[in-house]
Amino acid sequence: MAEGFRMEWWRLRQIFSNMVNVIGHSCSEKAILSNKRYTSEEALSIGMVDKVVPKDKVMEETKSELEKWVEYSGLCVRRVFELMLGAMIAYLSIPVVQNLLSSRQAMNTSFDSFRIVNTYGAFGSITKERTEVIFQGTRNSTIIPDENGGIWEEYHFNCKPGDPKKRPCVISPYHYRLDWLMWFAAFQNYQYNPWLIHLAAQLLVNDEQATSLIAHNPFANGTAPKFIRGEHFLYKFTTIGSQEARAGYWWKRTRIGSYFPPITLRAVRDYLESHGWKVPKLKNKVYKM
Repeated sequence: MAEGFRMEWWRLRQIFSNMVNVIGHSCSEKAILSNKRYTSEEALSIGMVDKVVPKDKVMEETKSELEKWVEYSGLCVRRVFELMLGAMIAYLSIPVVQNLLSSRQAMNTSFDSFRIVNTYGAFGSITKERTEVIFQGTRNSTIIPDENGGIWEEYHFNCKPGDPKKRPCVISPYHYRLDWLMWFAAFQNYQYNPWLIHLAAQLLVNDEQATSLIAHNPFANGTAPKFIRGEHFLYKFTTIGSQEARAGYWWKRTRIGSYFPPITLRAVRDYLESHGWKVPKLKNKVYKM
């Protein structure tokens, strides 16, 4: 009983001592505050040590004298800076807007020394016509490469125009790189795009990696094609309400000519090796009965 009483008395002494120290410290700091000297430092000191006076009272007191002025002055400075920055950007944008409205635009050009405002275009100019390379294959082994005979079936890609009845696709957020490269190849020739011949060689053996990049392989079931050729077409949208549109056609295409002639795997062997590509080999499939 006596030991418990001594413990309680010791705790009361500690609490009383702390209260005396806090009250004394607060009174001395408030005396300094009354002289308007070191206002912020003394207020912070009181807020840290005073466990009796609620901290929100201290914050209200200091905010009324210091923080309100800081907030107001900071807001004014910020608004002035924003107005100056906006005015500067507007002034520097004048030649950019003039260039944008001009009939002779200059792309990828900076108009000021700060490099803040300029014109940028990933494609400064693009073609006004849509041309496409259409891959066609046939199993007819008696075709003469210089002739247009034979039964030709088309390869369909994932997104680029091919079948005139296929509506334009939405590619976001994906990017069909092969379709994109085929678009560029269409307004050049295969001499500038030797990879097209390499792709055709892969399709001649129904290569799994190559066929996985396209939407439809007409020779997926059965034997691989004997010949593959590239045809060059001009594509235009059909007119709304026209006979083609009512028939379900999104595109109207016109043949421009041959992009590359019918080729066989044997015919392009040397071409592939000259570019450092391996000649693909035809895999014999075993069909279960």
